Amino acid sequence: MKPQYIIFVLLVIFLSSCKKDTVTKQYIVKGQLLESSSNQIPVPYFTLTVFQSSTYSILTGGYIGGISKKIQTNGNGYFEFNYESGGVLFFNDNYNPLSLQGRDPAKYGNMLFLWSPVSSNVDTNLNNLFLYKKINTLIRKVYFFKALQAGDSLEISSKEQTNTPIAKLIRGPILIGSIIHLDTSYNFLFSNYNIKTSDYSFITTLRNKNSYRDTIIQITKTDEISKELIFIYQ
Repeated sequence: MKPQYIIFVLLVIFLSSCKKDTVTKQYIVKGQLLESSSNQIPVPYFTLTVFQSSTYSILTGGYIGGISKKIQTNGNGYFEFNYESGGVLFFNDNYNPLSLQGRDPAKYGNMLFLWSPVSSNVDTNLNNLFLYKKINTLIRKVYFFKALQAGDSLEISSKEQTNTPIAKLIRGPILIGSIIHLDTSYNFLFSNYNIKTSDYSFITTLRNKNSYRDTIIQITKTDEISKELIFIYQ
């Protein structure tokens, strides 16, 4: 018998024997949801969806299920989620990260609040999470590292949920070195929080007929009175 077949048979026997002694582990994710850093009041009875994508196991030859479950904060903004992982030793563990997301249509329309990634298969206390980051006055500008020619145009659009400033269109000619003011937004909310890096991502796309570029700006989690963002056209 060829060596690779021997290894395969031994692996099948090993997995079969393991199934007789399945080990299930319990994990917990908990924390408290507050409105923002400058207004740290609890967010009560807010519905959160805990999500984890499924994953494929080469060893078992099948998919390991993920998680999609709704939970709710209590009257003081605290939440707690328990889940199971495991099966045949570590072969049935899904190590894809978890995420939390939620909406409040009555107060924030279609705005989606997202917190990710949350490590899986480990007890996690997220402590205080903010529902959003607020900037009272947000100013967007574009710096032209190269000229925008006559007859050409540049579209600038940002991707931060439903309160994003509307897409702007700048028409050439624009001289090299110019700084163009796009817009000023008030009470702007950021809602896509990265738990690992403790900041928010603000994605802005600059597009014209010859180029397409996404600019990602990392923004701290604390509220701010005023902030100016400058995007570079190059």
